[in-house]
Amino acid sequence: MLHPGSIFYLEMVDRKLFAYQAGEVYQIDYSMKHFLNCFGSNGFVQISKNTIVNLYRVKRVKTDLNMRLKLVMDNDEVIVLNRTYKKSFLDALYHIQEVYHEDRQ
Repeated sequence: MLHPGSIFYLEMVDRKLFAYQAGEVYQIDYSMKHFLNCFGSNGFVQISKNTIVNLYRVKRVKTDLNMRLKLVMDNDEVIVLNRTYKKSFLDALYHIQEVYHEDRQ
């Protein structure tokens, strides 16, 4: 069974949405918009026209040329964040950090 928390990222290829887990890939019957509507509050954010990442599975954020960011996932896969989605990604990341700090107090 596919659990949202186990997904590293999702990618739209030929109008089909694929979910990437550790060592496994599943095709799922969602559009990107519908998936984000259902699971966006669980840490999923769109980072390009065809890619959604699970913020809880991002190990590191590295800067790249032309103000792009590279996301290093928990499985050491590197995904490039499109500049168009940079602000929404950073906003979502800061929100998660704020919630984390509130929970620890």
